[in-house]
Amino acid sequence: MQGQLKTIKHFHKIKANLEEDLISVLHNERNIFISLTVDTKRVWREQNTSSTQHGQLGTASHSVFKENVRLNEALNYYVKEAEELKRTNVALTEKNASLALLKVLSLTDNQKF
Repeated sequence: MQGQLKTIKHFHKIKANLEEDLISVLHNERNIFISLTVDTKRVWREQNTSSTQHGQLGTASHSVFKENVRLNEALNYYVKEAEELKRTNVALTEKNASLALLKVLSLTDNQKF
């Protein structure tokens, strides 16, 4: 009977220790869960912020790209205009020189008579 009483007391001690350990483990798990939840929410918030910033950056980049394309087209147009004006200027300069020569020849011919 004494042996059984000692076994029961020992069992109660082990049970109490196990309950304390269980409470400690549950408390630790709860803290870990809260910590993970907070960390997860922080990561989600950072990802959402990053995605929003990326989206805004994407929109800004797209706008800049469109503006660059528009400016490039305008530049190409003005370069072609400038080239055409240079060709016209060369042609008009040659024609002017030709007409000036004709004028001199004409004046020379008129003076002979």
